[in-house]
Amino acid sequence: MWVVGVVLATFASAVSNLGLNLQKLTHVRNAATAQASVEPVKSGGYYKQRLWALGLALIILGSVADFVALGFGAQSIIAPLGSLTLVANVIFAPLLLKEPITSRDVIATLTIVVGSALSVAFASHENTTYRYRSYLPFRFVHLLMVQLFCGLTAWMICSASI
Repeated sequence: MWVVGVVLATFASAVSNLGLNLQKLTHVRNAATAQASVEPVKSGGYYKQRLWALGLALIILGSVADFVALGFGAQSIIAPLGSLTLVANVIFAPLLLKEPITSRDVIATLTIVVGSALSVAFASHENTTYRYRSYLPFRFVHLLMVQLFCGLTAWMICSASI
C-alpha cells in the first residue's frame, strides 16, 4: 500500500505547485494590467478572480492528497516527497510564468529527484502502529515541557509590553 502513498504524495506536490503558480500568474497579470493602464485598476480582490480561486482549490486538493498519502505509507517515505514541489516548480514556472531555467536549477532538481528516490527506496516500508500505553512514561515529560513553554511565552509577552 505504500506505493499508493508515494503516488498520492507525488500528485499532491505537483498539484499544490500548479496551484501556487496559477495564483502567481494572477498576481503578475494584475500587475501588468495596472502598469499598462493610465487609470487605476478596479480589482475586487484576488479571491474573486477565477484563476486565483482555481489555484487555491488546487493547493487545498494537494494538501488533502498529501494528508491521505500519510494513511497509505509511513511518514519516513511520504514526508521527503514534499520536496518534489520544487521539481514541479521547475516545470510549471517556465510554462506559465515564462521564468528562465538555469543550470543550477537543473542540478538542484536532479539532486532532489535522486534524494527522493533514495529516501523511498531505503525507508522502512512497514506500517507500525503504536499504542498509547507505550508512551505513558513520556507523558509526564510532555506535560512539563508544555507548562514550561506556556510559562516562557507568558513571561516574554509580559516583559515585551513593559
